[in-house]
Amino acid sequence: MPRIFIITIWAGLSLLSSCKTEAPLATLKKLDLRYQQEHGPLSSNGAFFDYLGREVRDTAQAHLLQSLYLAALLDGDEAFKAHLPLLSPQAIASLDYHLGPGNPYRPLYQEQLDWYYQNRQGRQAIDLTALDTAGHERQLSDFDDKVVYIDTWASWCAPCMEQLPYLQELARQYAGQKDFVILTLSFDQSPERWKKALSRHEQLPNIVPLYIKGGMQSDYAGQFLISSIPHYALLGKDRAIVAIDAPKPGSAEIRAMLEEQLVH
Repeated sequence: MPRIFIITIWAGLSLLSSCKTEAPLATLKKLDLRYQQEHGPLSSNGAFFDYLGREVRDTAQAHLLQSLYLAALLDGDEAFKAHLPLLSPQAIASLDYHLGPGNPYRPLYQEQLDWYYQNRQGRQAIDLTALDTAGHERQLSDFDDKVVYIDTWASWCAPCMEQLPYLQELARQYAGQKDFVILTLSFDQSPERWKKALSRHEQLPNIVPLYIKGGMQSDYAGQFLISSIPHYALLGKDRAIVAIDAPKPGSAEIRAMLEEQLVH
C-alpha cells in the first residue's frame, strides 16, 4: 500500500505530522473520527465521501482515500460500521460515478464492485421522475407492467443521433408487444431544445420521450452509472434490472435479451 503525505489543517489541528508515515487506511479512520466530532452522526455515505474531497487538498490523495472508503463499504468493513446501515445501491452507484472509470485507484475496489453489480442483477431499479412532452411528471414506476428499454441521449450528441434509426427499427419490430416500451431520456440543456429535436423526427407509439433535469449531473445519471451517452439499460417488469449497461438498439444481443424477457 503506498504511503501518502497530506497537509490539511483544521482549527488548531494539523494532520501533517501524523499522516506522513501512516498507512492510508489509518488516515481514513482518523478522518472518520474527525468527521463525527465536527458534524455528529453520519447522515449519508455521500456526506463523508464529499468531506474527504474537501478536507484533503491534494486531489490524488483525496481520490485514494475515497477509493479506500468505497472498498471498505463494499467489504462491509466493521471499522466503518456506522456507515454500513446507510449503504444502498444508489449510494454505491453515486460514489462509483463520482470517482469515474478513469480513477487510477479503481483496482482497490474493482473486484468488489464487479461482484456487487453482478449480484445486483434482478434487483429493482430506483424510481425516477422525468417530464413528458406536455410538461407532466412521469415516474419509471408508471411502466412497471412492461419490459423497458431505456435510451439516454441528447440532440447535440452525434453518436446518439446515429443510433436513432436503429432505435426506431427496434420499436417497429416489437410494435405488437403490448408488454414492451422504449423510454428515451434526454440530457438536452433545456426542454425547448429537446422538443425542437423531437419535432424533426417521427414519433412512434411505443417510444415514450422524456426529459431529465440536470442531465449528466442528475441523480439518475449517477445511479445508472452514466458517464457518457448514448447509454442503454434494460429492465424487466417491476423495474427488475436486466442490464444496467445494455447493448445498442441495432444489435442482435438486445433482441435476444428482449425475447428472453418477453416470454416470462
